[in-house]
Amino acid sequence: MKKLLFVLFFCLFCLIPICKASRGNNNSPKKIELKKGSVPITRSLPSLPISLFQDETKLEALFSSNIGIINITINDDTGLTVYQNIIDTSLDNKIEVDLTYFVNGNYTINFICGIIICGNFQI
Repeated sequence: MKKLLFVLFFCLFCLIPICKASRGNNNSPKKIELKKGSVPITRSLPSLPISLFQDETKLEALFSSNIGIINITINDDTGLTVYQNIIDTSLDNKIEVDLTYFVNGNYTINFICGIIICGNFQI
């Protein structure tokens, strides 16, 4: 009887991590598609020096090269600016925006650095 209980507990503790791993990680950041102005970026155009990722609590913008000073704004679906920041990419190659205080809805992020690079995301 003890051996049977041991085998059952062993199987239970081995199967739980396997089941969790097979479901995948829902907390992995989602890449947000960016576009230049109102024209979507395609493979034929040079790649943008900005990558944008979203998870449940934050947005993370990564700058692959120094593109100078950037004005970052986030607008809600009514056009109201709910976030604004200016960063110098020669000093910082990434920025994180805390989304925990944003209400559920649709948002547009704009990176203004001579041109406008924008993306849409949802909370």
